[in-house]
Amino acid sequence: MKRESCVHWATVCIAQPSTLVGVFVAVLGWAGVADAQHEPRTDEALAAYDQGVQAHQWGAYAEAAKLFAKADELAPNDTALQAAIEEAIQAQEPVLAMTLVDRAMSRPQSASLAAAVKEARSAFGGRTGRIEVRCTGTIRCSPAIDGRPIEPDRPNWVEAGMRTVVVRFGEMQVQQSVEVAPGANEKITVGPPSAALLRPPVATAAAASSAPEPAVPASPLGVTQHEEPASAFSSPWFWVGAGLTLACGAATVWSASDVKSQHDGFVASGCERSGTAACRTAAAEGKDAQMRTNLLAAATGLLGIATLTVALVPSVASSADGRAAGRSGGPWMTVRGAF
Repeated sequence: MKRESCVHWATVCIAQPSTLVGVFVAVLGWAGVADAQHEPRTDEALAAYDQGVQAHQWGAYAEAAKLFAKADELAPNDTALQAAIEEAIQAQEPVLAMTLVDRAMSRPQSASLAAAVKEARSAFGGRTGRIEVRCTGTIRCSPAIDGRPIEPDRPNWVEAGMRTVVVRFGEMQVQQSVEVAPGANEKITVGPPSAALLRPPVATAAAASSAPEPAVPASPLGVTQHEEPASAFSSPWFWVGAGLTLACGAATVWSASDVKSQHDGFVASGCERSGTAACRTAAAEGKDAQMRTNLLAAATGLLGIATLTVALVPSVASSADGRAAGRSGGPWMTVRGAF
């Protein structure tokens, strides 16, 4: 099919669109006329055809196919329909081309239109199939395939492969995936979803951004109520830390008391001035007790710091005044004595 100089079926070149439209007007003269209630809209058909010629000149073949198809729909004739099919083939629009083939099959065809139909079937017959959506229930349905609205209860051409069918029933919708084999005619029946499967329509970003923020309820006295922050003492880790700190502190007090008792005995025995074996043993035991006491005191301090951190960190995150409290240290106790 040569399209470099001529649009399609005739020897009238596209460089002379007025002449081509003149041929189309002549064809309208012998084209079949619809019944009295659906008279052809000849003027609109001529305008659409002329726009299709211009679209072809610009290389917009898909747009040209749609305009030629519109012209044929407004005032049916083989010339416009043949041009629409040939433009759809050149634009590689299989769904549009096969839809126009169905239109051509519903009426007598000229030899040139029949040739265009044969070419479209040869090009796209192995790449397309059909889906027919049937709706049940009393609610009017609005089906769409891959986002393209379709009419229910009639076959609709689609490209072969996995297709997504969405059927809306008022504010409700049902979604279903359908695998379409080349040349297949898939039929699916869809009803309104049950209450448990309702899928409300997704709100647009603009609607979400324009929605008013919920107001904070006011108190009876007209004072705005604010949610109180969680208490620092509500964390279970605070009470665990407090318990361990208290236990370690009690052990530290006992150990310090034991160190003092041993030191007093050491002094009373005159071991400060004596180097007997008994005094050396007492000195070693006293130093061990002192080390134990210092370690317990350090552990108590660390546990205290950890406990205060658990209690104060939430306040620090929400209030700048709480930062100073995070710097406070825990209790430290060092028992010193000479053994």
